[in-house]
Amino acid sequence: MPRYYFNIDDGRRLLRDEDGTEFATEEAMRADASRLLPEIARDEIRGEGTRELSLAVRDEAGRDVFAARLAFTAEGPAPSDPSG
Repeated sequence: MPRYYFNIDDGRRLLRDEDGTEFATEEAMRADASRLLPEIARDEIRGEGTRELSLAVRDEAGRDVFAARLAFTAEGPAPSDPSG
């Protein structure tokens, strides 16, 4: 089975996948990558502000075969002045 390597960039650091994961088909890899990115965002993004996560997948030959990006912006009203 083909092996694919998922590299994740959270805007602060790049996490390189050195082990890879085997998938029976490229479609299965794409489905897993598309599911994985929101799961990572749920764990990594907290509070207000803007963040962007990206995932780049390469095959055994080192070719880029899939990429996904998730942008997140959270805003709220300015906090009220506790002094009144």
